[in-house]
Amino acid sequence: MVKVIKRDCTEVDFDKTKISSAILKAMKNGSGIIKPRIAERIAEEIYTESKDKEEISISEIEDLVYDKLIDKKQKLTAKAYEGYRKVREFQRENSNTTDEQIAELLNGDSDYWNNENSNKNAKLLTTQRDYMAGILSTDITRRYLLSPEIVQAHDEGILHFHDADYYGQNAISNCCLINLKDMLQNGTCINKVTIEKPHRLITATTIATQIITAVTSSQYGGATITLTHLAPFVRDSYNRYLEKYRNRELDEEKCIQYAKEDLKKEISDSVQTFNYQVNSMTTTNGQSPFLSVCMYLGETEEYKEELAMLIEEFLRQRIQGLKNEVGVYVTPAFPKLLYMLEEDNIHEDSKYWYLTVLAAQCTAKRMVPDYISEKIMLELKGDVYPCMGCVDGKEIITYKYNDNVYTESFERMWDRLSKYFEIGKQPNLTDFVMKTPGVKIYDQKKGFVDNYGIIKNHTSKWLEITFSNGTVINCTPDHPFENINDKTVFARDLTENDLISIDNAKDNACDETCHIVHVKEYENNSFSYDVTTSSKHFTVSGIYSHNCRSFLTPDRFTENNIGNIANALNYVSGKHKYYGRFNQGVVTINLPDIALSSGGDEDMFWTIFNERTELCHKALQARHKRLEGTLSDVAPILWQHGAFARLKPGEKIDPLLHGGYSTLSLGYAGLYECVKYMTGHSHTDNGVGETFGLEVMQALNDKCSEWKAAENIDYSLYGSPIESTTYKFAKCLKKRFGVIEGITDRDYITNSYHVPVFEEIDPFEKLAIESKFQKLSPGGAISYIECADLTHNTEAVLEVIKFIYNHIMYAELNTKSDYCQACGYDGEIKIVEENGELIWECPNCGNRDKTKMNVARRTCGLN
Repeated sequence: MVKVIKRDCTEVDFDKTKISSAILKAMKNGSGIIKPRIAERIAEEIYTESKDKEEISISEIEDLVYDKLIDKKQKLTAKAYEGYRKVREFQRENSNTTDEQIAELLNGDSDYWNNENSNKNAKLLTTQRDYMAGILSTDITRRYLLSPEIVQAHDEGILHFHDADYYGQNAISNCCLINLKDMLQNGTCINKVTIEKPHRLITATTIATQIITAVTSSQYGGATITLTHLAPFVRDSYNRYLEKYRNRELDEEKCIQYAKEDLKKEISDSVQTFNYQVNSMTTTNGQSPFLSVCMYLGETEEYKEELAMLIEEFLRQRIQGLKNEVGVYVTPAFPKLLYMLEEDNIHEDSKYWYLTVLAAQCTAKRMVPDYISEKIMLELKGDVYPCMGCVDGKEIITYKYNDNVYTESFERMWDRLSKYFEIGKQPNLTDFVMKTPGVKIYDQKKGFVDNYGIIKNHTSKWLEITFSNGTVINCTPDHPFENINDKTVFARDLTENDLISIDNAKDNACDETCHIVHVKEYENNSFSYDVTTSSKHFTVSGIYSHNCRSFLTPDRFTENNIGNIANALNYVSGKHKYYGRFNQGVVTINLPDIALSSGGDEDMFWTIFNERTELCHKALQARHKRLEGTLSDVAPILWQHGAFARLKPGEKIDPLLHGGYSTLSLGYAGLYECVKYMTGHSHTDNGVGETFGLEVMQALNDKCSEWKAAENIDYSLYGSPIESTTYKFAKCLKKRFGVIEGITDRDYITNSYHVPVFEEIDPFEKLAIESKFQKLSPGGAISYIECADLTHNTEAVLEVIKFIYNHIMYAELNTKSDYCQACGYDGEIKIVEENGELIWECPNCGNRDKTKMNVARRTCGLN
């Protein structure tokens, strides 16, 4: 038999199955269409042509595979196969792969490095140092930390593995919510210096900025604090002043008057200090701390008045701006302001309406704050989270296992399958889950589909639903039903005369509709059951139903009585914990690539969708595993001194990576282009386009839920701020599929679920449409509207703010705030195109020198 010479010069017998296997993998990563016969035929042809030889090298075989794929018109597969070869060759090379990039950076004439991050100046030594470390990190990430298939998928724009420039360091996490309350109230430690609780506001704000700088130097991505954590120190300062004047034996009225005057001055000085510090300090990442400041009156009752004072001063000083290098007030980059809309500030007669008016003026002048609707957030997330939608154990399900078909109750199914599969505990340690590979569940529209697992939970609240055909189903209030007025509706929302799809389990060809005639609430402590299937649907007691539709739980470790796993000193048993939590990293999927790879065939789309999401899953698991085993000693400010936790020296952070304390984010891009190619309609169309778009979003959520249930790690769908990646994806799509009108004929694809910029649409309609998709982006989502100069039209801003409160969870207004240092013009600096290049130009004097202008634009949507 012919011998194959491997790269290490050893010999092995010729194995044609390895050739066909390699071709099948290339087909998955190339066109996405699997053709086993072609793979087997090529393998057989190469074997036949080589069997009379004494030996053949690996490289010769690879060349033959490539040539035969081209001959058989498998162009995309050939590209993928060649791409994989190149990645493997790259990873085997021992030569230096970073010299050229470092030289370009240090020479200062690279457009890439000069524009890579709008918040960094690539000419500064501190920035260059961070970039040089990033070049090394990216290099070792590509060469041996990531598997070749992930590197290849990243290079070809099938997915984007974010922040490879920090991945080389195996103990660095992403964005966070700093537990400032714990650190200020109970003390912390920075650079081995103990910092005790401050006793006045000016000290607290100064310490806060030092904490922020230390924290953001120990991670990558953004950090958020809340002004609520600073509010108690406003009262402390007031009491100090009041005591001072009382000691002078002034009358009480004068004491209060003078104390308030001194307090007002200290609040002003404290906020000014905070802004100066945040914008003048530089982190080890070579930039100012990427900080957001939350303004949420509803976070406190005890210190609400003090919090309102802080919010007012932050808004007033942001309206004024900070002086640039020539002494002119301009818009500072940080901190980003997050203003919560609530009943206390959204109506003209609300107590804190004056703050909302001030916020509107600030938005018109300085582009911030962003707005978050407490009302909608409570509807979508809130402090009470619905559990998975389940049914009673007596309900009937049809399933297949070991070539046998069973139609029986959930209880019987659970008992039967428990003989073959291991039963595990849910994160709350009281409920159960069973993984069931090889089991198929009956879906009346798609037949038997793969089942990922079954859950069995203790449940007390139930609904008894009676249908017009006599069927009665007992389920939990949050169980979703399909095909009610062409929507998916939760059981608690069912009303009489709702139409629902039915299916007689004894006659699978039956497909009718019936009415809901009665819904009855009752309590019964028993078990409820649910399944998760590849089609996201199943048939229960003849009714076409939907898998569970769980949203990201911001704090399920408290719900599941896991306890104070971070050892936070401000932990309150039973109360949700928000601050002190973090993200483990992001991987973004290219949705248009899935659509184009499918050729418009919907069944093929979902096949490729499953393969691509699993590839993203593998990349996200790599991020998680990179953090596992990290000791608290690597970043004491994070893990030992309160920012995230108060672990002991030498203690691993692993418990904080599970159970919902932290998250992994699945990003997505190009929903518009994906839907447009598959349906011929925009996802903004109220019909087939919107329906398919929401189905894609739900499928992404279902994947996150599936992974979360299997691994006890919180995966969540994230409308990631991927401005640069939208250009990369567009370039890769053109290279893979050519120019396709309306899909790949632009230099960018649309970010996340956003309405494309070229669609003419009313801003209120835009927000209303995007709110439907924002609901299905629980790991991060923001909508925006582009605005002209609104500095003299605060009323218009207030109308938008009111609309946001009632219709969408998170939105912003993109206003313009620029300044030309050459002529003093403070209007909008324009972008002009010249010889294919986009250039900033002052419309007043024609200045094009970027070093002599201040341009404020929002280049990212989320922290």
